[in-house]
Amino acid sequence: MESENEYAEIFTDDDSLESLDGIEDEIMEEEGEEAEEEEEEGMQTEEVGDVPEWQFVQAGMDAVSNEAEFLGTPGVRPDWRPPASADGNEEEFLRLYLTDGIIASVKTWTNRRAWKIFEECADEEQLPKLVKNWKDCTDDEVRKLFGIVLLMGLDKKPEISSYWSQDPVFHCSFLSMPNALSRDRFKQLLSCLRFYDCTDVQEGPLAKIQPFLHQLQRVCSNNYMPRQHISVDETLVLYKGRLLFKQYIPTKRSRYGVKLYCLCESETGYLWNFAVHSTEHANAQFGLGLECGGLSISERIVAELCRELLHMNYNVFTDSWFTSHRLAVWLLANGTRLTGTVRSNRGVPQLLQQLQLRPTAAAFARNGEVLACKFVDRKSSGTKTVYLLDTAGQAACVNVPRVRRGGEQQVIAKPVTVVTYSKSMGGVDRMDSAANPYLASRKTLRWFQKLAFYLLLLLVRNSWIVYRQHGGTKTFVAFLRKAVSILVEETGRGRRHFAVRAGRPAAVGPAGDGPAVQHLPTKAPLNAANVRPRNRCRVCSENRIAKKTVYICPDCPGVPALCIGQCFRNWHSQPH
Repeated sequence: MESENEYAEIFTDDDSLESLDGIEDEIMEEEGEEAEEEEEEGMQTEEVGDVPEWQFVQAGMDAVSNEAEFLGTPGVRPDWRPPASADGNEEEFLRLYLTDGIIASVKTWTNRRAWKIFEECADEEQLPKLVKNWKDCTDDEVRKLFGIVLLMGLDKKPEISSYWSQDPVFHCSFLSMPNALSRDRFKQLLSCLRFYDCTDVQEGPLAKIQPFLHQLQRVCSNNYMPRQHISVDETLVLYKGRLLFKQYIPTKRSRYGVKLYCLCESETGYLWNFAVHSTEHANAQFGLGLECGGLSISERIVAELCRELLHMNYNVFTDSWFTSHRLAVWLLANGTRLTGTVRSNRGVPQLLQQLQLRPTAAAFARNGEVLACKFVDRKSSGTKTVYLLDTAGQAACVNVPRVRRGGEQQVIAKPVTVVTYSKSMGGVDRMDSAANPYLASRKTLRWFQKLAFYLLLLLVRNSWIVYRQHGGTKTFVAFLRKAVSILVEETGRGRRHFAVRAGRPAAVGPAGDGPAVQHLPTKAPLNAANVRPRNRCRVCSENRIAKKTVYICPDCPGVPALCIGQCFRNWHSQPH
């Protein structure tokens, strides 16, 4: 197994790793800056007074050792056999995450959406223009669709149509190839693209994407186990449309959107688990079955994300929105360590809060296996005080070099807890910084498509991380470009002819009808009086329903009149 330093060097190129210089500034926030957010989210405060359990401890004199044997087995699942050479076999790593099962599910859900549109439209004139010439999509077409969406993140243009434009300013020769989807077919698939079964809609705010989310969560967690240091943080997927659970976070780049809680490997930013922030009732389900009813919602989010990693002595890093003394104790009882910044009203002992410290000084207090740390740092904007809770380290300081304004170098003593936190808290930031430049964030009324495309990009990044660990040399952007080529170029011909007649997707002739025949509904021809006749629907008549229609099936014996919709499908599902 390669050393930790060698492992970290893999992920230090410009495309994949955000500088963590800003993390120290982030944890040095003044107390109370986020009080308004705390009130809105219903976070519970936790008062811990000067009880006998809390005792001052000097740096370097801490007798308690929190070292515990790590029981995890990091890396790719053992039953997967990697190729002999990662370079040249990128498709193996891509298909490890963008599985055939995910593609098949999206294909089925998309086709069912198109069929439902036909069933809901009683007349041809009511059919949306994009759906009139619909043909069921295939697995390869879904792959091509995903590949083009990824391409749009690499090569941003003002409109979707610009990618197929012949204007030399916008022309994209890649999409002019026969293996790429045509513009109209891409728009047609996009209009019906769904991530749930529209014929069996479940209740809940996330019903339109929950089945897809479950598949992605299983793929990310089943294929890989993270190293010991993991981080939990939130991210925001840009969306400014109307949505019941849309969030506004002014400190985020997107500001408005769908909030995700993510658990990532600290060293690489590998997305191992995630949860979507939705309604209050849905959020109350976090941590269900984990016996964590005494925790607040923000604390239960950490418990939920770590559900499958408990009792393995993982070290979780969280910021002040999640961390509390109560959470630290609960995680300890479940074999998990915690390191994180904490607000003064969420478990920091009074003896630390009341202690006056000079700039660059630190103090420690301990209660059993929980270590509390107070550190005062001097910044250009003034002094900053930060509190941390740590159940994985000891009270100790280490000398850290720093360059002050004007180029002057100095060495200051920082708590090891602060240094470790600054190094390991950036897993989600690392993931975000790698993905955001290549996200195809187009305006759309469909929030679930935006969220799905964001997670699709993170799936590709997860596959890139595994690819690099097995000796691959491509940067993330180069791997992403290769993924686009695999999904579009290597999945067969993309352009095909459409039927000229309007109607529902092609139906196959019933059993006993001889060779399979493509049956499509069409309007009855005009009679001598130049009037289109309306005849009784065969299926409705058999059910004693008096209903007439102008549609017929010209390929069936007797040219039966059939209502466009369920009647047409029922007729062709039985021999006649």
